[in-house]
Amino acid sequence: MRFALCLLLILATDTGSATADDWPQFRGMGGRGLAESSRSLPTEMGPDSEHIAWKIAFPPALSPPVFTASGCF
Repeated sequence: MRFALCLLLILATDTGSATADDWPQFRGMGGRGLAESSRSLPTEMGPDSEHIAWKIAFPPALSPPVFTASGCF
């Protein structure tokens, strides 16, 4: 019985979202605010940092931007 319960919990856990690179909702997949990646991320970043690949001005809005493979919305 204990094995069956553990197996059910493992199978019921949503592991498909752990590999997603898109950021389709507030605080990312699962609402945790974490970007899971194998890349090492910079520890410091400023407005003139060498780590910034591009910049864009966003108008005032009531929701955060959504990042996907096809763009930023």
